[in-house]
Amino acid sequence: MGDLSFHREREAFGDRIGIRAPLDLRPRVHEAARVAGVTAAELIRQAVEAHVSRIMDEQARPERRVEG
Repeated sequence: MGDLSFHREREAFGDRIGIRAPLDLRPRVHEAARVAGVTAAELIRQAVEAHVSRIMDEQARPERRVEG
């Protein structure tokens, strides 16, 4: 029987995103997820969400103008 976590994630998020990463990153992500008490997929989702939010927040801020 296959991994059912994919099906649960698909129901929750409606999509699946594949990523390419250095080979040494995969075990580090799994270890960090274990320590955090979440799945690797959830840890990656949280990281992507935080990064996207940070980018969008920076874009929404008015630029500081330096007058000289």
